[in-house]
Amino acid sequence: MDNWIRAAITSLLFPASTANALLRRKEKQPPPGKLVHTERGTFHVIEKGNGPVTVLMDAGLSGQSLHWHRVQEILSACTHTISFDRRGYGWSSERKYGDGLNTVKDMEAILTVLGITSPLVLTGHSYGGLNVRLFASENREGEGNRLR
Repeated sequence: MDNWIRAAITSLLFPASTANALLRRKEKQPPPGKLVHTERGTFHVIEKGNGPVTVLMDAGLSGQSLHWHRVQEILSACTHTISFDRRGYGWSSERKYGDGLNTVKDMEAILTVLGITSPLVLTGHSYGGLNVRLFASENREGEGNRLR
């Protein structure tokens, strides 16, 4: 049964992955944010605003940091905001894996390199929502928990 479920999900998501690959070829412009180099790869990150909390944003499947542009502009008036391109999307490193647990590890690496110590508010759209929920469950325990 698991193989049928995997085949169905792959069939549904294949067009989005193909479209992303075609769009990626056209990306010849420099990134609007900055490239952050971590032990897990290079990630395109857009940071805006200052405030007592940091809002971390993850876009939907085949999405990228630019999809958060309008939301990030509004929120950055009173908070520190971070949107990023997952591996294989936008200006980030090529994708070596596609599972949520590795995406959570990527998020943790980005936050570490950026030196984020403020409380976190996690925001995700569609597939990104799954990733931020997994991030929250993986980082729920422990001293100094920053999730709000």
